[in-house]
Amino acid sequence: MRTQFAALSINMLQVLHAVLTTRNLSHAAEKLNSSQPQLSRQLAQLREAFGDPLLVRHGREYVLSPRGQEIILPLEKLINELKELSQKPEFEPLLCSRCFRFASSDYVAEHMLPQLVDYLQTVAPKVSVEYFTWKPNDYPLLANAELDLATTMIKEAPSGLRGRILGEDVPVCVMSARHVLAGKALEAKDYASWRHVRVSGGGDKDSFIDRELKEYGIYRQVALTVPFFSAAMEVVSSSNLLVTIPKHIAIMMAGKYNVTWCSIDFVKESHRYWMIWHERTHMAPEHKWFRNVVREIVAGSNFGITKYNSSNM
Repeated sequence: MRTQFAALSINMLQVLHAVLTTRNLSHAAEKLNSSQPQLSRQLAQLREAFGDPLLVRHGREYVLSPRGQEIILPLEKLINELKELSQKPEFEPLLCSRCFRFASSDYVAEHMLPQLVDYLQTVAPKVSVEYFTWKPNDYPLLANAELDLATTMIKEAPSGLRGRILGEDVPVCVMSARHVLAGKALEAKDYASWRHVRVSGGGDKDSFIDRELKEYGIYRQVALTVPFFSAAMEVVSSSNLLVTIPKHIAIMMAGKYNVTWCSIDFVKESHRYWMIWHERTHMAPEHKWFRNVVREIVAGSNFGITKYNSSNM
């Protein structure tokens, strides 16, 4: 392959196409919003690149060389294909048939996933969702395409990920309604004197509490770690174990289980809810659409952090 040919730009291919199809440098220059002298220089470069005259003067007109005639159709096809590559495809939810992999907590699965599925069945009936329980530090799953989207609790979106803040909350301590601490203002020593349940699914809800307790020289004991809020509530409601979860979830759980909750004012850190995705999918039309759908479902849910933040402003 000639070095000059390999170095041809898309713009030069468009010039060649205009010259070959009009067979007139003036008309080609007008079509390209260029000048005849500039096109003459570009035609000389093209002739050198192809090793062929391409266009030959015959009296007052130009005629194509056999090589020039031969490349018109392939050249036109190539230019059209390049144009298609440069154009963003229009996304039609009704025609989309891909599977989106979404991760969050069992709380989101129970209270918001049904709304998401109902919406998709109406707007995008061919779309499917594979749902996973998100665990702290599952970020590589977003990078290697095992997940498309997650909602979790983190301070900031990690490097390489995109994100959007959904809301903020504070941690509270949940216990059986019959617990001896029920209704009391909890001090750090009271909090640490009882054994705890840790909910691991959906994000890191309480490891920062251990760091803050350490500053007081106090340590707590975790008796049980489970991935689900529902399992934690079943255990806590029938035992003397404590569990620390976001306040808006505690309020909902107190209406469903025989539990109550207390503020833990000695803890200064709060929960920040994020929706996160990888940089590789940031501009993909189908991903942008799915992210917006999930965000709207979360924002509109009576069980979500957005509504809770709105009602407590």
